[in-house]
Amino acid sequence: MKYDPQTHHRRSVRLPCYDYAQAGAYFVTICAQNRERMFGDVKDGEVRVNEMGSVVQEEWLRSEHVRHEMDTTRSW
Repeated sequence: MKYDPQTHHRRSVRLPCYDYAQAGAYFVTICAQNRERMFGDVKDGEVRVNEMGSVVQEEWLRSEHVRHEMDTTRSW
């Protein structure tokens, strides 16, 4: 899909001259529509996932087996 400023109102947070294809560490945030707390909650400073959060966690950890360029050992 081509960028259309009339339709797309998001500001890019990407660095203009950075090659995102190179190896590096990236922080990934997963949000639900309207920031609804669908995946669990934080209690006493600890993430506690619910059933849906467990599915997301399991799929995230499976990503490194599907996408060999990923290393998810530092997540969760």
